[in-house]
Amino acid sequence: MTTSMNIVMLYGDSVAINRDKPFTGELENTAYELFTKHVADEGSRFYVAHYDQYDSGVMKKAYEFVDGVWSQVEQIRVDIVFDKYIFADYTLPLRKEIEQHHPVLNVLELEDFCKDKLKVRDFFPDH
Repeated sequence: MTTSMNIVMLYGDSVAINRDKPFTGELENTAYELFTKHVADEGSRFYVAHYDQYDSGVMKKAYEFVDGVWSQVEQIRVDIVFDKYIFADYTLPLRKEIEQHHPVLNVLELEDFCKDKLKVRDFFPDH
């Protein structure tokens, strides 16, 4: 038996809640339409949202692709997060909060390591 999960992909300014679709580019929208279908085939639901819509384990607003149409939905419980928004000092508190309450596909420690060239250089001194 598979447990249905709400998987939320959080983006920054490339996603806005005031449009018919989450992205301005058709390539991105089409890619996430396909991804959403695959997630649905596994019994879960996939959402795309701006990170500022996250509030204590709930997405105030997000996009969902169902039956060939993007729609905006509200009050979505978050089960799993994949964050794609900017890695900056001002987003760290939210990233830490999310990691405390949800599984995150790209954990903060790994993101920090990958984005810090000095840490990577020190970790792989022979390369």
